[in-house]
Amino acid sequence: MSFNITRNFTVTNARQIPYVLRTITDPFFSSVSLLQGNTTRSGVILDDSTNNFTSSITGTTVAQGSVTPFTGSGGSVFMSGSSYISLPSSAAFNWNAGGTDLTIECWVKLSELVSPNVCIWTTSTALSDGHTALYFYPDGSIEIGRVGINSLGAQGVTAGVLQIGVWTHIAVVRKASSTTTTIYINGTSVASGTTNVWSTGDRPFAIGKWFNSTPTLRGYVSNLRVVNGTEVYTGNFTPSTSPLTAITNTSLLLKFENAKFLDGSRKNMIVPVGSVAISTSVFKYGTGAIHEPNTVADYLEFFKTSGNNFLFTGDFTIEQWVYVSTGGEGRLFVVGNGTTHVGLTASTTNFNAYIQSAGPTITSATVVTNTWQHVALVRVGSTVTFYVGGVSRGTTTNSGTLGYTNPIVSTLGFGGSTGLRYFDEVRVTNGVARYTANFTPPTEAFLSA
Repeated sequence: MSFNITRNFTVTNARQIPYVLRTITDPFFSSVSLLQGNTTRSGVILDDSTNNFTSSITGTTVAQGSVTPFTGSGGSVFMSGSSYISLPSSAAFNWNAGGTDLTIECWVKLSELVSPNVCIWTTSTALSDGHTALYFYPDGSIEIGRVGINSLGAQGVTAGVLQIGVWTHIAVVRKASSTTTTIYINGTSVASGTTNVWSTGDRPFAIGKWFNSTPTLRGYVSNLRVVNGTEVYTGNFTPSTSPLTAITNTSLLLKFENAKFLDGSRKNMIVPVGSVAISTSVFKYGTGAIHEPNTVADYLEFFKTSGNNFLFTGDFTIEQWVYVSTGGEGRLFVVGNGTTHVGLTASTTNFNAYIQSAGPTITSATVVTNTWQHVALVRVGSTVTFYVGGVSRGTTTNSGTLGYTNPIVSTLGFGGSTGLRYFDEVRVTNGVARYTANFTPPTEAFLSA
């Protein structure tokens, strides 16, 4: 659904006059805050090492392809603070008490620093069992140790190495011949010591939880790789600018690229709540659409990763294709809350637009069941127009600031009390009024660049 059509090639007609077809792009793509199409993947976290481990997911832990430390590629997993990932006990996680070279690395982008300390990954399953964990403190310092036994003390206590909202590469490297363990942050050694922080024996491996299964990590993790048998980094280095690969001795590689819901603008993390899913039988373009079952508990949440993508101070366009199967009041798309919110809803007969109001600002009695309809809310200057099927259904005046102001996490959602709906080609353009008069709704999927 969200895709580019590249046509940079030459066509010659019968008179041998060449016509050059140029690349088709969206001229306003840099202003797109959200582009939710039907680009989907399995939603299962895959291990790209030869071990092909199966991950057990607890809580709202979602692999996705929108938020990554790499430009235009890769993926990450969103850890909600009440979720974690578990992998089965294996010799791949036998640290052999320092008997072999070892490298464990990943990227993290934290949403918060909480007290007392938060585990990134661990092989521990019980208090004081002496197994290994990598964790950080509220001051942004990082440490590695054996749970309930010891830690590296001065190694890894540098404050501020981890910061909220910033991608950070962390590598823990053990050199077996000297029993030295080094922590690298963004390729620079920040601590090194010979204290034995490595346990032995086949162990399970977990991301985002402590020994007692208490999850605490809130943020993103990307490209976690365990190389058991190789000291990948022997000195300061430049972290990779592209997704990691399974090099020799790689025993675990989680790229988190296999998302279920993708944001074509690559500016937001999308988390499904309840039974919202992908329909491959009812869709407008491509091969699928978002399916919202008949319950208030099913919707999508959009977590922005940086900036104020959903804070509207000027022109904007919010648009989507909607297919109402059964009527009933429900949200189509809502940004913000209270006196700053802006959104679209549907009832049995009406599409409604809301601007800073507990009740509909503009109402249009045009809901046609079992039919795809295009709805758009557009602000030009201080004039807000609500379009259904490309035809203006009313206007209102508003020049205020709308949307969400939270700089770290912004929650948007589909949902409603009753009604069965499908959504396709949901696009938010902040700063651009795409439609300034009646128009013909788009006849193909929105472009993703």
